[in-house]
Amino acid sequence: PSNDATVNPKDDGATGPFDLGGSFNLFNQDLRYAWVGVNGAIALSSTATETLDVNSNGFYTAFDFPGTVRKHTDPRDTATLGRKPYNFIAAYWNDLIYGDTMAGSQYGRILYENTGDNFIVQWDSMAIFDSEGNHYLDEMVFRIVLEKTTGNILFQYDNVGTGGSDTT
Repeated sequence: PSNDATVNPKDDGATGPFDLGGSFNLFNQDLRYAWVGVNGAIALSSTATETLDVNSNGFYTAFDFPGTVRKHTDPRDTATLGRKPYNFIAAYWNDLIYGDTMAGSQYGRILYENTGDNFIVQWDSMAIFDSEGNHYLDEMVFRIVLEKTTGNILFQYDNVGTGGSDTT
């Protein structure tokens, strides 16, 4: 969604919609589609046309919580770019990267699966940025599980990494 041509989609990108395979009820809303962001979060929408940017104008941002949300569906709306998306679910919100488009590097992967009762998104072996802006491969593996029949949201952490990002 960013107008910046230097944005690396494998760094701060978001993609979707992914069909949950059924409704997921969140705050009395029946939601059907997931938008997955590189930085450890998803956003949910009721229709496939509600383009949700899981970042802030195509970049990682340290959002204020609870803070104000962006309720619109047009990511080109420049008045609310700094706000987190509506129905934002973050398991490990951090400045992650799974590949460098310019260098052709690949660090980790983001997987999703619809098992019928559950919709699962997993971030595996992502790289993370340090305070100087350099990135390094970390061992983190975590996932978000949406239990469609119960309405539960599970956060599962196999490994929170070795670089201290678990404390940010």
